[in-house]
Amino acid sequence: MSKAKLHVSERTLKRRLETESTSFRSILDEIRYLLAREYLAKVELTIADIAQLLNYADTVSFRRAFVRWNELTPNAYRQQKMAQSNSSKITERLMQARID
Repeated sequence: MSKAKLHVSERTLKRRLETESTSFRSILDEIRYLLAREYLAKVELTIADIAQLLNYADTVSFRRAFVRWNELTPNAYRQQKMAQSNSSKITERLMQARID
């Protein structure tokens, strides 16, 4: 969304964000992180696809940002989440078997 769509000047927008103790860069960073986690759950998307969707210049830049956010590489995060998901599914099946 551009400042023209918000109907405020760049300076006014910056001041309003400062009063909220944030910045456009911080908000963009947070949204990218949330979307990255969501996209990484979709195994059909490659890391390159995700980097492009999030408007990173390349996969290296995306990887660096993701490690800064999460202390894990995107691939390690994806593997961890898949393992947790598989573990949850196994637990669910065991619980269901006990009920039956």
